[in-house]
Amino acid sequence: MKRTLSDYSSLRAAEYNDSQINAAWLDTRQQSFREKLSLSALGSRYLLGAKGTGKTHLLRYFSLKVALKRNSYDLKISLNELGAISIYLRLPNDLSKFDHLGRDQGKIIFKVYFELLILRSTFDLIDNICSESNINDSAVCEVAEKYFNKKFENVSYILEYINNQANNIDEALKYSILYDDDSNIKNITIINNIIFRTKEFFNSLSEDFFNYNVVYLFDEFENVNNDYKKIINEFVRMGEPGYFFRIAGRKESAVTSQTLNEKNKDGNEFILIDLDVIYNQNSKQAKELRLFILDFVEKHLRLIASDNSKIDVEKIFGTDEDFSKYLNNDYSISKEKNMKLYNYIKNSFIRALPISKKISAEIFSILSNGVDSLLFLKLNIIRFLKSKKINENNLLSLAAKVNFEYKSYLELGSKEKSYYTALNHYKSDIMSQLYYMENPQRVPLYYGFETLCQLTSYNPRNVLNVLYKIENQLKFNNKDFFSEDYICFEAQSRGFREAAKHFFNEDTSYGSISMQAKQAIEKIGSYLQAARFSLKIPESSPLAISFAEADLDENCNKIFKACIEFSLLQNIGKRNDRNLTNKQNIKVRLNPMLSPLWYLPAVYRGDLSLSNKLVNLMFSQSNMDEFDKELKQVKVKWNTILNKKNIIVDPIKEDSPKQGELF
Repeated sequence: MKRTLSDYSSLRAAEYNDSQINAAWLDTRQQSFREKLSLSALGSRYLLGAKGTGKTHLLRYFSLKVALKRNSYDLKISLNELGAISIYLRLPNDLSKFDHLGRDQGKIIFKVYFELLILRSTFDLIDNICSESNINDSAVCEVAEKYFNKKFENVSYILEYINNQANNIDEALKYSILYDDDSNIKNITIINNIIFRTKEFFNSLSEDFFNYNVVYLFDEFENVNNDYKKIINEFVRMGEPGYFFRIAGRKESAVTSQTLNEKNKDGNEFILIDLDVIYNQNSKQAKELRLFILDFVEKHLRLIASDNSKIDVEKIFGTDEDFSKYLNNDYSISKEKNMKLYNYIKNSFIRALPISKKISAEIFSILSNGVDSLLFLKLNIIRFLKSKKINENNLLSLAAKVNFEYKSYLELGSKEKSYYTALNHYKSDIMSQLYYMENPQRVPLYYGFETLCQLTSYNPRNVLNVLYKIENQLKFNNKDFFSEDYICFEAQSRGFREAAKHFFNEDTSYGSISMQAKQAIEKIGSYLQAARFSLKIPESSPLAISFAEADLDENCNKIFKACIEFSLLQNIGKRNDRNLTNKQNIKVRLNPMLSPLWYLPAVYRGDLSLSNKLVNLMFSQSNMDEFDKELKQVKVKWNTILNKKNIIVDPIKEDSPKQGELF
């Protein structure tokens, strides 16, 4: 029976056992993750990043419990590797249960419960060390007696006691919620800051611990509501010497500075670490990131390979030469198979010009003179339509100018800068239009290792998602990653699309706010698709938009923030407003993982500016009809050849795929 990726890995590191965490770990070649975590550094850190950036894997891998397992429970080696006594705790997602007690009492009981969770993880680690390393735990029990006022026979009894205390709180909450009985709440044992005494327990075990700080690793900070985050932040602020924190979570849900009293300050009480910077495609690390994904894919494919032969990841995904053979169409006009496309482009152009058909045909004849490629024909049409000061009196001369520049490019290549630049801008979008016109019923084509890097934004979870979906497509045809010289492009394309569906429909389900965010993304996707498949394709590659964040009303801003938090949109900085010199607009792009749903590009270049009205319609919970109306007007603008008041214009019929065909 063939081995599959799903047998050995998961999209979520939370589902891995400790052995899998060790086996699947991979840092960048610059050890970026280790540096960001920096367990030996003094002070606390918040590690914030988008979904799938490796937060859970990072914290678990560098926890002492997991390190001991990979180092055969050698304390000295493990502590030296980590530089700290690191204790991992995944924050549960049911902490809203304390809200029933009211704000003040809820905070008090949450603090007790939270400390118990930390102590549970601490003594679970100590119990593990004692049992695996045959260390006597009597000294630990003596220290525990001092803080809990209770004698314990061994560490297991301490763990049992802590679990009972946590269970008592759960029971008290149940009676309070179901029966309005708060009597058990009053009997809860209050513990206070024992988490800042745990070093004593470790020191009592072995002198190997003496020179190391305790670092608590808290995962999934987004699971905690803001009131309770303040309590965790208070721990950061009031932390005693030798005790520090590494707290990981999503950016938009992070509240790092607020405490119960004074504010924490970045650079003083903590350091804010942006994990997304590791994956910044525009950074100097881009080449290294590519190598990281190369290593990442190879490591996972090695898990299912039948032998130890070399795995050439880039070759497995196919080359441009392989793709040309698969496509079997250079879109030459002279080829009979392309005459239908040629005639469609020609007739659509002639019909759309609001002048006599004779002159329209003459203009087309000039634009197509000497052209034997549908790619260059479409580019000539775009350059003609985008000519400055175009009007009914200069159409022939402008067409001649465009054709002259085309022929100059054939002779001079990149030295004909204007045409060369336009070709680089529009080639990908034109090829997508041509492919769809030729194959309207087929899946959008996405292939190659480079595309894997671009669509996934180098995000390990996204990469695994794509690999899983490609593997499913291969299994359907009784194949695997190694059955042929490279993965067939249809399997890759379907895999990319299925991964996009999973990312959008299943990996972003967090209640009503996520549904509202996805509705906004559907509008944005439709808008970008209309741009890419318009006659006058925008110079910017249709993937990014910009707008004034201040233009968003309160509800729209909430949905916009959710789009960022759920990684549906990616914040890529700011840009100067094109109309107001002193104003900057926020710039975001659709997560490229979603590109296959709307047949969009894998990378962005530039951005499309949105009006106040349009951006609020996009992020509004309702107004779908009004958005459709606005989008229709935008489509008319992008597909209009001439737009003069005295000329009636019929926009060219759209060639864009319908959304229903892609989902």
